[in-house]
Amino acid sequence: MPLSPGLFKKIPLQILLIVPFVVQTVGAVAVVGYLSYRNGQKAVNDVATQLRNDTSDRIKQNLTYLVAIPFQSFETYDAALLQNRINLNNGRDVEKFLWGQLPAFPLIAAAAFVTPNQEFFAGERQDDGEIVIRTSEVENNHTLTTYTTSPSGERREIINAGNPNFDPRNRPYYKIPVQQKQAVWAKLYPHITGKYLYIAASKPIYTQTGDIQGVWMTSLNLVMFGDFLSQLKIGKTGQSFILERSGEMIATSTGEKPFQYYPDKVVQLPEQRIERLNVVNKLLVI
Repeated sequence: MPLSPGLFKKIPLQILLIVPFVVQTVGAVAVVGYLSYRNGQKAVNDVATQLRNDTSDRIKQNLTYLVAIPFQSFETYDAALLQNRINLNNGRDVEKFLWGQLPAFPLIAAAAFVTPNQEFFAGERQDDGEIVIRTSEVENNHTLTTYTTSPSGERREIINAGNPNFDPRNRPYYKIPVQQKQAVWAKLYPHITGKYLYIAASKPIYTQTGDIQGVWMTSLNLVMFGDFLSQLKIGKTGQSFILERSGEMIATSTGEKPFQYYPDKVVQLPEQRIERLNVVNKLLVI
């Protein structure tokens, strides 16, 4: 039904002039508001993406620096061998050398040499920063023993001794490089006390006739990876994690350890008291 011309005669001229203008204004404001909202949302998303990328880049740079350290230490050890500063057939000589290397590599937790004869000679950094010697050899029935040292790296008092017949050849830091015949990263492994997780790089050493002479091993404590992540500022509630492909935790910025430790669990080896943690829906669960 067509509108009656008389209908518009009853509407004041002021309203007829104002209404179209208001409708256009409201429409323009709505369009501008919608576009502003879209642009604002995109800007927020862009900032969030940039923040994630910046954080990831910082983590990557730090990890690149950390994971290069063990291989730098191998270069130092090999140079000492070429200069005849180490006799690999003399365990006391080897442990003293490794003990003396740790001050030059303050981020290394332990540096060791493992022989095919089940012997283990190492320098290790304690929680308080003290550097000790740890050995397992024929003379002590292959009991992993920790010694305090003199200022020159000689053994002094025994501060800890494990069970006899410790066999480091069964550990991934020995088996994997021997199998692959090259310097490699081994799997994460628990400290013998069961209180820490280490990641180790290892390099096999061969005689001139091609026989395995032993394996260099340099380990990093995963605690320091978490310490780095905890220093990152990711908004007010942001968190960062380093994970294996399996979802198992390597480090987190929350201050939580990437594993759980069960001190009362009955086990054959102390390190079996550790269970790795997985990340599921941003929650730490076993």
